[in-house]
Amino acid sequence: MLLVDNLTKQFGNQPVLTGCHLEIAKGSLTAIIGPNGCGKSTLFNVLTGDLAADRGRVVFCGQDIAQKHPRQIARQGLLRKFQIPGVYANLTVAAHLQLATSLLPRQSNPRWSFFMRSSSRHKRRQNCAEVQDANIQTHANTLGLGKLWDTQAKHLSTGQKQRLELAMLLLLKPKLLLLDEPIAGMSAKEAAETLDLLKQLNADGLTIVVIEHNMDFVKRLTEDIAVLMSGQFQLRGHYDLIKADPNIRKNYLGTIYA
Repeated sequence: MLLVDNLTKQFGNQPVLTGCHLEIAKGSLTAIIGPNGCGKSTLFNVLTGDLAADRGRVVFCGQDIAQKHPRQIARQGLLRKFQIPGVYANLTVAAHLQLATSLLPRQSNPRWSFFMRSSSRHKRRQNCAEVQDANIQTHANTLGLGKLWDTQAKHLSTGQKQRLELAMLLLLKPKLLLLDEPIAGMSAKEAAETLDLLKQLNADGLTIVVIEHNMDFVKRLTEDIAVLMSGQFQLRGHYDLIKADPNIRKNYLGTIYA
């Protein structure tokens, strides 16, 4: 599904990605780990088109997307969740989810289909004004947001904001979801719920790549762990393989997780 080949990116004289290579299979669940400054966020920025690579290829679903605009890449189904939730303080959970559905391509948006079929202007207005759409409400319930439907984002916990942004992305029907530290700011209970949710989403067929520093979370999430250090992927595999590597233990894991 995704091929990153010989990807290079530097800022001034500082190399960040140095010929990095990564392959992500459809339906997989991969965790990317590595020390701060090793290039994880830069990699995501290049994949989503927010940064242009200096060299190398990014192939998604058979198409080279390295020079495409972020909006084009998102429309192809490659979506990203940032570490800090990008929600609007004064909008309710319902409004956020409605906003997400408004970004769907017209042909796949049920509201647009209704608009095109309806001969009644009143019915069209009525449909567009329906906040509690059954589809979205069901989605909110599944993501644990149903009881917060009319709550403004400023009254949500950090974990709930993380869940809300994830819900918005899922409504856009991604093919590949990039998650940058998805449990940042969450309580232990919220992190455990997120772990179960990501596993279920993956079991349902969604391809997911996660950047995460919490190794207890990573170990329980997946057996496919890729270690990025000094701008290149050094090792990939099960956690036991990762922790057995002396270089990774010395320069990243330390003695806590070894």
